[in-house]
Amino acid sequence: MIGKTLGPYQVVAKLGVGGMGEVYKARDTRLDRTVAIKVLPADVADDPDLRARFEREARAIAALDHPHICAIYDIGEADQVRFLVMQCLEGDTLAARLSKGPLPLDQVCRYASEIADALDKAHRAGITHRDVKPANIMLTKAGATLLDFGLAKLRGAAAPISMSGMTRMATATPSTAHGTILGTVPYMAPEQVEGKEADARSDIWALGTVIYEMATGTRPFCGETPASVIGAILKDEPAPLSALQPLSPASLDHIVALCLAKDPDERWQSAGDVKRELTWAITGGQGAAQIASGANRRSGYLRRVIPIASVTLLVGIAVVVTWLLTRPSPTADVIRTSVLAPPGTILTPDSAAVAISPDGKMVAFVVGDPQSVTELWVRDLESLTAHRLDGTEGAQLPFWSPDSTRVGFFTRVGAGQKAQLKTVAATGGRVDVICDLRESYGRGASWNGSNVIVFAPGNGPLYRVSAKGGEPTPVTTLDAARAQSGHRFPVFLPDGDHFLYAALPRHADGTFDIFAAALSGGTSTLIGAMESAPVFAEPGWLFYLRKGVLAAQFFDVHALRVTGDPVPLADEPVSILNTEQSFTAGPATSVSPSGALAYFSSPPTNTTATWIDAAGTTLGTVKLPVGPFSGVRISPDGTRAVFVRSNSVTNASLWLVDFAHPGAVLLASGGGRNESPVWSPDGTRVVFASDRDGPQNLFVKNLADASPEEPRYQSPVEFKYPVAWSGDWIVFTAVDPNSSADLWLLPASSPLGDTRPAPYLRTPRKDYLGATSPNGLWMAYVSSDTLGDQLWVQSFPKLGRGQQIATFSVQTHWWSSDSGRLVFMGTDKLLWRADVAPGATLTVSPPTRAGQLPSNLVAVDMMPDGSRFLALIPERTGTGSVTIVHNWRAALEKKR
Repeated sequence: MIGKTLGPYQVVAKLGVGGMGEVYKARDTRLDRTVAIKVLPADVADDPDLRARFEREARAIAALDHPHICAIYDIGEADQVRFLVMQCLEGDTLAARLSKGPLPLDQVCRYASEIADALDKAHRAGITHRDVKPANIMLTKAGATLLDFGLAKLRGAAAPISMSGMTRMATATPSTAHGTILGTVPYMAPEQVEGKEADARSDIWALGTVIYEMATGTRPFCGETPASVIGAILKDEPAPLSALQPLSPASLDHIVALCLAKDPDERWQSAGDVKRELTWAITGGQGAAQIASGANRRSGYLRRVIPIASVTLLVGIAVVVTWLLTRPSPTADVIRTSVLAPPGTILTPDSAAVAISPDGKMVAFVVGDPQSVTELWVRDLESLTAHRLDGTEGAQLPFWSPDSTRVGFFTRVGAGQKAQLKTVAATGGRVDVICDLRESYGRGASWNGSNVIVFAPGNGPLYRVSAKGGEPTPVTTLDAARAQSGHRFPVFLPDGDHFLYAALPRHADGTFDIFAAALSGGTSTLIGAMESAPVFAEPGWLFYLRKGVLAAQFFDVHALRVTGDPVPLADEPVSILNTEQSFTAGPATSVSPSGALAYFSSPPTNTTATWIDAAGTTLGTVKLPVGPFSGVRISPDGTRAVFVRSNSVTNASLWLVDFAHPGAVLLASGGGRNESPVWSPDGTRVVFASDRDGPQNLFVKNLADASPEEPRYQSPVEFKYPVAWSGDWIVFTAVDPNSSADLWLLPASSPLGDTRPAPYLRTPRKDYLGATSPNGLWMAYVSSDTLGDQLWVQSFPKLGRGQQIATFSVQTHWWSSDSGRLVFMGTDKLLWRADVAPGATLTVSPPTRAGQLPSNLVAVDMMPDGSRFLALIPERTGTGSVTIVHNWRAALEKKR
């Protein structure tokens, strides 16, 4: 059709499909204006019933002259093509706009009023639209325009459409209902789906449905099939607007409720009534007396309304005035405030350590003192000071009860401390233990209105437990087909049954799979892949990281799917993870339904490589490039080191430093995260992990020449990283969906693909951080269970009987150069030592305390002779802060 001439109209482009005809953009050569042409398909034009309907549409629209109804200019036929010539509108359909989420309430009222006015004009002319829906409403600079009276019926003048014609129509236009019913199912009134006569009140039902969807982003009646939607229309009552959109005024709830009355006699009896009620809501009470007016309403409606009219009037005026005075306006300024750490403390650099209360009045956050002991603090946002919650030592990952009265939190395993889930009143008082954790730390929790807490006890599936305490039970199952190793950071949806969660492992592009599940059972639904666990905000937004920036995307809570494009909300990068938690999938923010959100704002960070002794005394520094570094490995001869520079959550590079010659050399970048370097015993090569090609694979870099690194081992397992290189073996840790983590052996000399690795240690526990002794006889490793990350020693390369060395959580460990001593560091940065007697039989002395390293180090390695340590100390330009964004909906609207 493009380029075709239809009488005086030159077709220039296709605009889409409207109603039962294709729509084209054309040029009116007589009047020199742009028009829209709707063409009747050839296979339909031959049907007299459908052709009559097409011409009836033309007459119906031509009879109307209204600023919010698409005007018709002409009807014609050329070269056996029948067509309508209409006003060409510039803008998007309401359906396209709703794919991005709900509209601000002032726009909802404005557009609804304009549509109601257009319908009132049509109804007074004897025309029923019969297909009011978002796809038939165009949003332009002038407002909302009603399109496509393709299902219009002229009162007293409509010829019946044959059954065969209706069947063909249903086949040709999938946007309308199946079978012989005219309309689009989710917007059809009960009388329409029952095949009864439709009148103006059917359009009012559809208008109520459209208003509901504009305000909440969801339809009032949903289902998997047209039949289930019809069932919902006939028997279900939708949730009130205020349940999904807390800022909506009671007057709008009242307007929509009467639009959606099942009995047509109980609805508003004219679109003009709806228009006046909307005007009253917008203006804050003008015309409010019209609530009980309208002599044209049927007697059933009068019997229902008159007894309560005066009460409704008084309550409505009060609610609307209050709403108009207090609501966060989308055009109002967005206010950002900062919450600083209390004096003498440091904020935990993790947005998962920040939680804003559901009522938006308080924020809970985790701080650490100079001894790195964390505690929970709460600040009332109307106050200038925060208060500490006594008894919360070791707290992490706070979350709120739905009524904003209590704060839940985790404690992790430490010296003399259990890993537990606890709650405490926001004002302070007794701390209640809800349950013990099955592993050494928690990874997120959510609390619903039925007093059920869903939480992640570390690795593995999610569990549920009563907020009053009890025995936890699993509520999700790891998917072995996806190699899942853990489910984390659940968040309940409004129904209190469904919840979202992130699944490990992380993908090569830095994202995690996000799923929806339900307490009531059933299979989990894949939502998509995101860089962080999402946070849900009513009526239907997910907040998560996208390219390191906080973004929001609309989420359909009924269909369990995201729609539209993500919208960046914060211009600054959001810090969600500290260096030691780089794969936890933590949330990027905490959001309140009241219109406030909170996240941790990290100051710019550089890293100092500092030489220290066992007492933590500074002995010197190593010059590094500017930026944040997160890992270090010293060469076997103690002359060089490889550093890991964490450029972002999804990118890291390796740098080589020779201690005798200042300056750093870029060793490996190659895209993605290049990390976990391990030296070969002779110091000529380095093996490391990289996800540059997809799943995390092992690469070897030869330092003797400038040749590029070579891939050494590739497999579908997405997390594997080298931990040791002993003689002929490269030892690496691989994540396994069943046992969490295992230690494997890879022949060091085998080319890519020639030799498969062999398992070294596979237990139900998480076994990782292996380090082989210089004499090649022993393997020290960390094994995680309910008591913590404990240190063990095992014979190598063949297994014998392992011996536990430490009963507390160990963060890292080293062998002395003569293999006669183990030095290890706890999570509290205390140093310990244990002597290993020479000989074929393993004999290890009880550990003794050996020193204290700085509490703020992010990584550390020991010189081979044990004389000193090289610690990476972050240097921030500040301590960071909690950023509170007030009226985030307005911030979101400004970004769209």
